[in-house]
Amino acid sequence: MRILVRAMALAGVIALLLALAACPGKKGGAAGSATTSGSPASGTTTQTSGPPDFVSFEGEPIRIADYTGKPVVVNFWAVW
Repeated sequence: MRILVRAMALAGVIALLLALAACPGKKGGAAGSATTSGSPASGTTTQTSGPPDFVSFEGEPIRIADYTGKPVVVNFWAVW
């Protein structure tokens, strides 16, 4: 029983570390920001597409861009 508790605690810590590693830092670019293409000296930029918009079950629009700078979890659930 004690081994099971330790294994589950270790799995939780690993999951937390993976989740934190996936979050961009303050220096990371946000979705929809301009990015440099080509060599750094070229000075050309391209606009990336922004995050997708969703509709709630009540029909209200949900804009992911409204949550810029905040952690967002999008759960895509499928039943096979």
